Amino acid sequence: DAVACCREVIEEIKHLILPGVRLTFIPPVEQYMLNTDKQRFKQILINLLGNAAKFTRDGEIRLTFEIEPNLHQIRLSVTDTGCGIPIEKHPHIFDRFEKVNEFVQGAGLGLAISLLIAQLLKGSLFIDSTYTSGARFVFIHPIGLTNNNNQEDAAYFFQISSFYMESNRTLIVTFRPTCFSNQRTQDRDRQS
Repeated sequence: DAVACCREVIEEIKHLILPGVRLTFIPPVEQYMLNTDKQRFKQILINLLGNAAKFTRDGEIRLTFEIEPNLHQIRLSVTDTGCGIPIEKHPHIFDRFEKVNEFVQGAGLGLAISLLIAQLLKGSLFIDSTYTSGARFVFIHPIGLTNNNNQEDAAYFFQISSFYMESNRTLIVTFRPTCFSNQRTQDRDRQS
């Protein structure tokens, strides 16, 4: 249930929201079943909302959820009234180690990882350059993915099984490929 995932993420990050900042989420439906990797879906939202919390001192952070059945997708956006991102940084905002403000905590990897996950989910992630009252990131996720054993049609995911920081600029990530649509792979992963 994608709506339940959104609500879980809101609960997980609300302690990061500064007093005086409104965090809003009003879904169009109470429940929306989505064929996805729940943990990776949530990780994108956690990264986007966490960034919004870091850069919003007052105003609002809003998570929106739109169903676009004609386009076979859902559109989630995180909009804030924070300091925004200078337009000249937009082309590089998804690069590894790219930071808007060097003095704000973080390694500059959250957006790069989120973009990779969105692509592995057969979706997309982008910054809305038309929004100028803060920042708005849009995550598109396809709907109607079939759950079959055809590896060409299967959505592959990479579970970040372990990571650690080595100095200030190097992140070592170990990826373990899994395929949510292949029952044999799921069974093998459960046994290991």
